[in-house]
Amino acid sequence: MKLLIEHRQGVKASIEEVSDASPLQIMDAIDQLDGQSVSMITIEAQDHRTMIGGGPSLFICSSENNKEIVNVLSDQSADDFIEVMVGGQHGDYPAAYVLERKTAELIAAILIRGDALQQAPELRCEVLSK
Repeated sequence: MKLLIEHRQGVKASIEEVSDASPLQIMDAIDQLDGQSVSMITIEAQDHRTMIGGGPSLFICSSENNKEIVNVLSDQSADDFIEVMVGGQHGDYPAAYVLERKTAELIAAILIRGDALQQAPELRCEVLSK
């Protein structure tokens, strides 16, 4: 699995690339998500590119390939909006897309075991065709 970690210093960003990331490195990257200096990681596995952003307690996850976009959903109402910093940008996301840390860790574990997010029974996902 390839892991990309975006490090931010003010408006400048640098990408740390780990070509063959271990499970420990991936879980450590989740721990680094602090919503400030590190607010986005990308995991490339199978045929999907999965972004997990935010931190330290609220996260967004979206995964895509050439055919579809998969958004991981929480059980919160889509009517409310919550501000989360992803990739150095503050955004107001529908609450249904805002996840807790334990879900971000679960997403990483599902990817590590080689499963597709939309097929994992532990997650609720929205699948959009491209």
